[in-house]
Amino acid sequence: MVASIDPGEFADAFCARNCEMVLADSLPDYFDPHNRLHIAWNFLREARERFSPDELKKVFREEADKLAATLPDHLEKLSKSVATEMVHAKILCVAEDVNNVVMWSHYAQEHRGVAFKLKCLDDIDHPLIAARKVTYSDQYVEAGTALQLAEHFTGVKKIDLNSLVWETVFMKHADWSYEREWRCYWPLIREPRDVPHVDERENARIFDSIYFGCRMPQSVIEEMTALCRDQLPNAHIFKARKSHTNFDLVFDLL
Repeated sequence: MVASIDPGEFADAFCARNCEMVLADSLPDYFDPHNRLHIAWNFLREARERFSPDELKKVFREEADKLAATLPDHLEKLSKSVATEMVHAKILCVAEDVNNVVMWSHYAQEHRGVAFKLKCLDDIDHPLIAARKVTYSDQYVEAGTALQLAEHFTGVKKIDLNSLVWETVFMKHADWSYEREWRCYWPLIREPRDVPHVDERENARIFDSIYFGCRMPQSVIEEMTALCRDQLPNAHIFKARKSHTNFDLVFDLL
């Protein structure tokens, strides 16, 4: 069984928990025609045809000042709404390499736990097929430069806001780059928020190999080996040990 994690409870500070300053035109509350910010945008568009160049500059300046005064509040509210929507999802994270001593220390009870190697099969429709590589950065995803935002708000050139939000889902701080993570993300668009989290049973065939940590007690190894041979008969089982020549791990087939 593979547990897909609730992003709101994710241990490594899933980026959606922070209020990144990103926009999403799929959130109707902030793009309602009766929203004051939206009314200001429409007014500026109409003004281009109703005023002389000098009058237009004056009107544009006045409306731009109003927009600038209210924009930070709107962006903050919108950012929080985006974060709320993003954590209403399931997430499955996998790493590229089992031979990572820091990952074993952080996510496998300091080398006392277990790691699974998964595989994609042509005849099984599994979310792993749609996994996307995580991008690492020390900067938030930006909604756009001042010029790009101005062009977006006045209808000159639209920013692809949905793509920016989607990019945020697959971004983490640069300090996490050692994980070399790939991420599967399911937005629960049609699911109510009060539905309890459910783990789904996985097809045994997607489990290629099982790796026991180098500090796993022998009694646990014996118990886990028996369990894995019964439930995952086609999976290879390995036991990790410290290399004698470098800091890597060596995995012996059991």
